[in-house]
Amino acid sequence: MDPPNKRRRLAPKLPDPPPSPKKSKGPKTAKPTTMTVQPTLVGPEQVQLPSTEPPTSNARDGEKDTATERHDFETFAKHLQDAAMYIYRQGQKLPYAKVSALLLKWDEDVTASTELSSLERVLRDRYNFTTERWGIPSIADPGALLSSRIASFLDHASVDHLLIIYYVGYGHNSLDNQLYWSCNSREDSPRLKWSVVRGAIEDAHSDVLLLLDSCAPRHMPISGSNGVKQAIAAYTHDASLRELGARTFTSYLTESLQKLGNGRPFNSQHLYDDIIAIQQNYEHYYPPRVKYNATGKPATIAPSIPLFFTLTPTKATIDLAPVPRGHQSPQAHNGGSSVSQAAGDDTRQARDAPVISPAAVADMVFDEPRLLVCTTFVGDPGPDMTSFNQWIADTPSLASKVAVEGMFLGPPTVFFAKWKPNGA
Repeated sequence: MDPPNKRRRLAPKLPDPPPSPKKSKGPKTAKPTTMTVQPTLVGPEQVQLPSTEPPTSNARDGEKDTATERHDFETFAKHLQDAAMYIYRQGQKLPYAKVSALLLKWDEDVTASTELSSLERVLRDRYNFTTERWGIPSIADPGALLSSRIASFLDHASVDHLLIIYYVGYGHNSLDNQLYWSCNSREDSPRLKWSVVRGAIEDAHSDVLLLLDSCAPRHMPISGSNGVKQAIAAYTHDASLRELGARTFTSYLTESLQKLGNGRPFNSQHLYDDIIAIQQNYEHYYPPRVKYNATGKPATIAPSIPLFFTLTPTKATIDLAPVPRGHQSPQAHNGGSSVSQAAGDDTRQARDAPVISPAAVADMVFDEPRLLVCTTFVGDPGPDMTSFNQWIADTPSLASKVAVEGMFLGPPTVFFAKWKPNGA
């Protein structure tokens, strides 16, 4: 022990050492630490300082919420896609339960057999139409037999049964403005009046589409009160005869039907426009041979352009599309009618329909523009959309041009709306 009078020498004072972390009692275990990097601005440079704060429970809950929201959004996206496809398919429904085609040619005309077979194959295999062939007999008066055959074809006519009559053969308009069908261009060729066909189909209860690889009549009076009767002819009454070996109307028709038969409905006007486009494109690369008159100058020849015309006073058109196997009419049969049953069938089909893959709808195009609207309703909108209808009734007149087609009950509420320019 040092004596009490001994003086001590003090050491220089050093800065306090950094506090050491408290040691926990118990076995030593490695404890993971999450480093959260936070940028701190020091001078002109940005320095990153690590943070040793452990993750909070709020962060973990946020990750769970994000995953849940992502799953909910993916589910919503799937339902939204299904709703869009359902609306798209509703617009694709054919108004016909069945389509039948009667293919006519003269029994002595062997030149048309190959192209007729190609057309029949497309109608039967690609469109699932019922097809029948019939050869017009080359007799003195074939009109009576043809009238009887068409009457038999019309026996099952109904509003949900589309009938197609195709004819290939020679046709010419006489001086009395009558159109005649004949086997060939000779004066002694068997022939029949177009009025036989026109009279047979005029009052049929079915819609009838005539596809004529022949000339159109000079006069086309509008008459009839049942259904739609429309026709596409290969050329007008004043067009020159097609050159031997030139491409035929039937080949253009077959190519167009093959191209348009992708499942989406198209009307007769669209078919006609597509035939015109195919013919013009072909003749652009393979123009018709120039003919010369007796003076050695190019002859003036009326172009052989197809003609579309309507025989009935209605403004409606005929829709065409492949008929799904087992397709049923949207209307009731045998005079029966059940709106609730139809609504139940649609609901059941929508519920049981498989989810549509993105590849199947990659080229989906609506026939009319649609809006996808996201909104919030005060209160329960309800599946019958009563609140929405009440709300829309108090809006300006412009809202009458909007039709709601589908709704996803959120929140928020998302619905499909179609713009109706004509308000219909």
